[in-house]
Amino acid sequence: METAAFLSARALHKAYNNVAVVAPISFNLNSGCRLAIAGETGSGKSTLLKMIAGHVQPDGGGIFFNGERILGPNEQLLPGHKGIAYLSQHFELRNNYIVADLLDYGSELNAEEQLQLYRLCEIDHLLQRKTNSGLSGGERQRIALAKILTTQPKLLLLDEPFSNLDTLHKQSMRRIVANLQSTLNIGIIMISHDTTDMLSWADDIWIMQHGRLVQQGTAREIYNHPVSNYAAGLFGVYNALPTAQIQRWFPHFSNGAAQTMLISRPEQWQISLEPAPHFLEAQIETISFEGPTLLLGIRMQGQLLFCRSMQHAVSVGQTIYVHLQHC
Repeated sequence: METAAFLSARALHKAYNNVAVVAPISFNLNSGCRLAIAGETGSGKSTLLKMIAGHVQPDGGGIFFNGERILGPNEQLLPGHKGIAYLSQHFELRNNYIVADLLDYGSELNAEEQLQLYRLCEIDHLLQRKTNSGLSGGERQRIALAKILTTQPKLLLLDEPFSNLDTLHKQSMRRIVANLQSTLNIGIIMISHDTTDMLSWADDIWIMQHGRLVQQGTAREIYNHPVSNYAAGLFGVYNALPTAQIQRWFPHFSNGAAQTMLISRPEQWQISLEPAPHFLEAQIETISFEGPTLLLGIRMQGQLLFCRSMQHAVSVGQTIYVHLQHC
């Protein structure tokens, strides 16, 4: 007998006012998954996540968790599924509660497991505080996360977990999310506009556009081999050049794919301050300081390109020499 997938969907779709928000999508995910979903505002990623959570009713198709169909809000009084925890970016905490009491209510963990969870979520020092006593947004978010994890879910859904956080609290949340899957042995699906966080965390990344899944792959595949300018732009600065142009510049270069346009990242362009074999001359037009690296805007044979350099001893107007590396 075939074992049911941890999480699966069959022809799942949703529309509002006859406009498709999520086009029919089917997938299978394994337990312990670390999936990130990227896309611009309105791409359908939040609606997809809410359908998985059981908070939005699909128009058709089905979602199955360990073989059991996830019911939508039109099919049950309290939306959601016991084995799935969903943290909305618009989470709320009950006011005037001692944090420890709020977390203990409805918890399925023993005292030792609770303390481990509170340490993992970095809130063990907040347990005697009140929920309305000057907690920061980041602290409130971590408390809300710990609260939904006290029911021992097997799948955690995170809706924009890094939005509206300052740098310090964002670093804490990144650290917590990175440790959750291995420590609690749960699957995690996250959507975020902060796509740089996805690259270091996710095993797989999906890119959505106009309600459709336009690319999926590992972080390296998504970053180094985006299928379109849209997919490339979600993950930072890029160059898009006709493949024929690249081959005229570098006859021995091959990216292994029959594409009319070649998308490259700035760090794929090797820089030399002196002439070198197979390097082409270029002039620096702009310099942007990025800390350990510089983002250079260069002009090569009339074409504006971006490349990154760890050599800080350069200046606008300077002639340099560049070569495109394979990736």
